[in-house]
Amino acid sequence: MTRAAKRNSDILQKIRDQRNPAAFKKTRHKMWLAAAIAEGIKNKGWSKSEFAKMMGQEPSVVSRWLSGVHNFTVDALHDIEDMLEMDVWNWGKKRLMV
Repeated sequence: MTRAAKRNSDILQKIRDQRNPAAFKKTRHKMWLAAAIAEGIKNKGWSKSEFAKMMGQEPSVVSRWLSGVHNFTVDALHDIEDMLEMDVWNWGKKRLMV
């Protein structure tokens, strides 16, 4: 292992050791919801702006949804799933390790 790789490995391991497992899991779930929504928009052939308009939202709201840090309400997820005709929660679970 090169010196740079070893140093990076040590740094990354320290970061991993300090992370909060519960917070990490929440973030991972938010990220896969965002990825599922992005995939659904892509599969429909819509732009983010078109999707926002159909959802009755500003494009900036959809950008927040796709950022991977948005805290969705159950109602919002239901409306998104209806518009995209997909189960966004299970989409992520099928593709990422739980």
